[in-house]
Amino acid sequence: WTRKREYGYVNKEKDPQKRTALIQELSSEILSSIVTRITNLRKEESEISGYIKSYTGDKTASLRGTSIKAIKLALRYFYEFLKQNNLHLLPINAIRKRNIHEFRIYLSKFTGNRSVNGHMTLVKSFFNYYIKNYDDVIFKNPFDGITKLPTNSETHVAYSSSQVKRYFEYMQRHDPALLLYCKFVGLGFVRCEETRNLKVGDIDFNRRTIS
Repeated sequence: WTRKREYGYVNKEKDPQKRTALIQELSSEILSSIVTRITNLRKEESEISGYIKSYTGDKTASLRGTSIKAIKLALRYFYEFLKQNNLHLLPINAIRKRNIHEFRIYLSKFTGNRSVNGHMTLVKSFFNYYIKNYDDVIFKNPFDGITKLPTNSETHVAYSSSQVKRYFEYMQRHDPALLLYCKFVGLGFVRCEETRNLKVGDIDFNRRTIS
């Protein structure tokens, strides 16, 4: 929406009739340019890159931190896959299930099953977004029916009381700041990112609460 001025050397012509002819010619050129720009813009928006741009823009307004980074990474992988296979100029509703199978194989070449499943879930949500929020963009998610790759469950094992005591004593001597951080996470039930962003003003020392 930037205002642009196009004079086209019209003012250099002093003859009224010739100047009028130059103005009409300039007007035609500007209108032609506008039509071309709009046509190209609509073409770009009809391609999947336009939908990715719109989706990430909407999600950036409501998400932050690692969540939006994960979405952008998954969609970047997806678009790179489409581009390598000359599919990136297709409209969003032209993506088929076989393309999704190929995308999963593409991901598996450089990352593990757990990460593959995560990226696939995020890209599936991208398609669901347009199914749920728009009437005429896409009607079926090509990810439907695609099974997840098997993964090994890694159960978290809590430290024993003796381990906690030993580690706390070590940090007390060598890194009190790290100890304070761990206490907020482990004893205050505050998540890691929240602890990093915690400010003194978030703590009510009289009521002994954290907001």
